[in-house]
Amino acid sequence: MLKVFLTGATGFLGGELLMELSRVEEIEKIVCLVRGADDESAAQRIKRAFDFHGDRYDPLKIVPLRGDLRSPRLAFDLQAAPELRDIDVVIHAAANTSFLPDRKSTRLNSRH
Repeated sequence: MLKVFLTGATGFLGGELLMELSRVEEIEKIVCLVRGADDESAAQRIKRAFDFHGDRYDPLKIVPLRGDLRSPRLAFDLQAAPELRDIDVVIHAAANTSFLPDRKSTRLNSRH
């Protein structure tokens, strides 16, 4: 039985991948890195992805892990997360899909 860590599970590509992986019987658990204000909002984002696809959400198999790839503390937080013990496969499907400039860098550049 495999345990998978997936980033981007609420995005376009990662969301499709999550639905397919959730149907694989050999996969015991999928831990999904999800942005959220708290654990409940992260879990709701995963549930909405399953609702959108019309698939069944199994909270025993699909485990949201709150975190943000942009956080400078992410490596430390992931290292301490008990949900990530014994992970067999890591799939990094997260991406910044905005073609607009970052608002922070735009504001910094506009001051010059």
